[in-house]
Amino acid sequence: MHSSEPVAQYGPESSIDVFYTEPGSGREKELVWAGDGVQIWLQLLLHIHRLKEYPTLILDEPEVFLHADLQRRLVRLIDSLGIQVVLATHSSEVLAEADSKSIVWIDKSKRNAIRAPRREGLETLSTSLGTAFNLGMAKALRAKGIVFVEGKDLRTLRMLAKNLGYTNIVADMELAVVPINGYSNWSSAEAFGWLVKDFLKGSVGSIIILDRDYRTQSQVDSVTGKLREAGIECHVWSKKELESYLISPTAIARISGCPLVEVERVMGEIMNSMQGDIFARVNFERQSVERSGKNHEVNITAAALADFTPRWSKVEYRQSVCPPKEIMSQLNRHLQSNGYKGVSFDALAKRINQDEIPAEMLQVLHKINTLAS
Repeated sequence: MHSSEPVAQYGPESSIDVFYTEPGSGREKELVWAGDGVQIWLQLLLHIHRLKEYPTLILDEPEVFLHADLQRRLVRLIDSLGIQVVLATHSSEVLAEADSKSIVWIDKSKRNAIRAPRREGLETLSTSLGTAFNLGMAKALRAKGIVFVEGKDLRTLRMLAKNLGYTNIVADMELAVVPINGYSNWSSAEAFGWLVKDFLKGSVGSIIILDRDYRTQSQVDSVTGKLREAGIECHVWSKKELESYLISPTAIARISGCPLVEVERVMGEIMNSMQGDIFARVNFERQSVERSGKNHEVNITAAALADFTPRWSKVEYRQSVCPPKEIMSQLNRHLQSNGYKGVSFDALAKRINQDEIPAEMLQVLHKINTLAS
């Protein structure tokens, strides 16, 4: 929506009138007759803009009268301010969108608050009170583009998009995001693809983004083929998961202050220590696909090892299959114990340079941005 400049009238019947227009309509409407949700939303935007230079902003239950989608957008807005925000809320939608590390539970019957509740507790509350999946599906029916993602992947994608100037992803105006809890739940997107194709006549573009983990190419091809038949484009990362694309030694060295040669050396040592575990996982997936009465597991293991060994000799392959969170956890212990700054994936997403991001990631971001244009 677009609001016009306030019109002030002076005299015995003095007033201040504000008019606005909505997308698809050129007719101005008077804000005083808009719904409570619209008025509250605009008031919040006004006060946030007015106070954005202050070090701390306090909001008391701002979700009152706001649609669930606007509640989530509000969380993303205040998260982008770069200041301390204290927000009191009863909303499960705000809870689902906020970083779990920033949540403090307060119960008036208890003397102490609880900080950073366990993830399973958050998931239980989200399931029982407000279903992020159903919210995303509802928004998807009126969006230009739909993105199905695993877990919190879109938070990282939004940070990268802001860093690279992909405004449609950041604005989130015409883009619906539907979370799926894990690779195995891709069938939820398949069912929605039928709805888009048969009910909406293909008017909504969609893409599902999945982690590869250690799945074989045949497993990936099977899923992408079924989703393609349902009318949904599927992208399975060629690396283990989204965070694998942020493991850039040059970016880590720049943010931490640690010399590049030391970062590369320590990362190499960390990844080399994972070789046995990584092969076990690769072999397990291959066994699950290829084992049969005619193909013994010993033969499969031998073939897997013959394929794995030359690949492992290349640093690019090691970076693509080693778990990125474990790499960063061990690397940060080294950095901090030697006086350097620790590095988070959020910091990498915000500060990584475009030439440090693999082409595959840039292509996916461009594709998502185009969906909402």
